[in-house]
Amino acid sequence: MIGALNAGLTMRGDTPFATCFLQALANVLDTRGVADPLRRLGPALGFGRRGETRLTGGERMIANTAALTGLALTRHHHMDWSHAIRFEQETLDAGGDLIVGLDSFDIPSPYEKVEHLTHAVVVLGHRDDHVLVSDAMNHPQPRRMDPATYAESRMSAAGAGVSLVCAGRVGEPLDEAGMVGFLAREVTAHRAELPLAAAFAAEVADGDGIADVADVAAERLVLGQLVAGLNRSWAAEAAKASAGLSRRWYLAHTMAREVACGNAAPRPARLARLLTELHGRETVFNEMLTDYLAADGIRT
Repeated sequence: MIGALNAGLTMRGDTPFATCFLQALANVLDTRGVADPLRRLGPALGFGRRGETRLTGGERMIANTAALTGLALTRHHHMDWSHAIRFEQETLDAGGDLIVGLDSFDIPSPYEKVEHLTHAVVVLGHRDDHVLVSDAMNHPQPRRMDPATYAESRMSAAGAGVSLVCAGRVGEPLDEAGMVGFLAREVTAHRAELPLAAAFAAEVADGDGIADVADVAAERLVLGQLVAGLNRSWAAEAAKASAGLSRRWYLAHTMAREVACGNAAPRPARLARLLTELHGRETVFNEMLTDYLAADGIRT
């Protein structure tokens, strides 16, 4: 797989916040022969909590992508560099594809030497004098990183020692009925997780205007791409609704980032109103998908 990736990544462009790992994964899936990989991510729809100021998606994206493709996808988290570097070398030697988190502050990007943000790259190889990486968003052609800079970036607060490994062989493509079945299960899970979004909005109203909802926005963006490819009478409308939700979640994330970066005064009540509105929109979206699936004879 590494040989093909060495030719440069094929899916590139300006990636919204929180989708860099998914864009990197889509490139790896493409290289491994997964057809239409942007529509094989997930499906995932939900909410979770991580820390006081972060609302995540349901975090089933990787497991569902593995199920749709037949590939083995595993997350890893190393806090010790000696363990991390040994793991990376063993993964690459075994023929696995490796996606890691780095700090955008350390790599050519609009945020280089400006801001510390997590960003994903595909690791192509380790040498004594460099690490070879490809960055789908900023530098898709393979480029060299100084090993010391790479190690520091991997273990930084932004990089956090996080990695995603892809291994195995592509399985038989899941038919559309199977994909819709996965979507139905996500709708059920999403319904149960809706109270998390409502509680988060209430907490933001009493907070300092800081909130990270980029994961939620990214999950809806990717879900819309997958749903748009379904051969269902309701697919276009559902995909449009998912994309609309993604835009509103990204608006909320941008408002909070402006506060975090010192570019705007905290307005927690305003942000909380938007998050409350989004909870309502998510509820309506769940009802829409429930009705569409019920019309196809699928209960959620």
